[in-house]
Amino acid sequence: MSVQKRSKYYYMKFKVKGIQICRSTGKTRKIDAQIVEKQERKRILRELEGDIKPERKPKKAPLKLSEAIERIFSEKWSTMRTGEECQSKMNRIVKIIGNIDINHIDENKITKIRNELRKSKIRESTINRYLAHLKTLLNTAKWEWNVIAKVPLIKLTPEKQGRIRVISKEEEATILQFLRAPQPPRRKHYNDVADLIEILVDTGMRLGEGLSLTYSDNIDLTNSLINLYPHQTKSYRARSIPITRRVSEILRKRKEKGLKPFRLSLWQVDKAFKSAKEAMNITDREFVIHALRHTCASRMINLGVDLYTIKKILGHSTIAVTEKYSHLDTSKLRKAVAMLEE
Repeated sequence: MSVQKRSKYYYMKFKVKGIQICRSTGKTRKIDAQIVEKQERKRILRELEGDIKPERKPKKAPLKLSEAIERIFSEKWSTMRTGEECQSKMNRIVKIIGNIDINHIDENKITKIRNELRKSKIRESTINRYLAHLKTLLNTAKWEWNVIAKVPLIKLTPEKQGRIRVISKEEEATILQFLRAPQPPRRKHYNDVADLIEILVDTGMRLGEGLSLTYSDNIDLTNSLINLYPHQTKSYRARSIPITRRVSEILRKRKEKGLKPFRLSLWQVDKAFKSAKEAMNITDREFVIHALRHTCASRMINLGVDLYTIKKILGHSTIAVTEKYSHLDTSKLRKAVAMLEE
């Protein structure tokens, strides 16, 4: 049996005749989760073998918006540095549309939220954050909790694209040198953060994706792959990422320490990175952990990798998202200008 705790609830993951099953058991005790997993495995096997007709799922009790906020905070946001801020924004949405069943949230409710927030004269980018949190909650309710049938269309207002901060090879080396230098006991995890940074910059994974990895579910050292499942990614799409020799060596070395390569909190990683930034006297606000993802994209572009391949590796929802990196490739522009010289 395969059950694994993610924050408050245990999730089951197994294969039946080539079909991958990965969902919450809805249980907080391991023994209860194992019972659910065993029953579900048997039921699906019998269904596939034709012994029983597919069972109609019992109608689930409506989930109030406040209950959904409490649940997603417990499962995901409580470990985030900005978790309480996410919860606060969602509680404001409750005041706007009321504590309704989440399956009653539709396009009209989204419009009401947007209009009420605009009345308070906050920036459009801030309104986008409110709606993005709501979208995350509803996607989780559909794809992980399986309590709503569809997610309403939530359009975000276009924002001005900021500067894409890329970390140079020299800056990367300085960060790693700082983190791997002898540290006091309270900073003993800095070496772990250094390993994580090397993995993120070579794979383009988001920080949350990197921290969620397990050897049993995601890491295939035989084929040099990291396999991410829908519940681990921002776009709710599975993807496989080939890994470099550097990443492979780090993961092999860390496998001796347990089932997860990294047992770090988002706060620990963020604090360690900021300490390195301060030591380097860098004041650039764009010099953050997420810049490692931009760095991976930039390095691939400079090596001639096409945008579609970069999209697949980074897990972007559309090619339009990947195109924000297109200006980093100046080779074609140089060739065009060179033709004028002829």
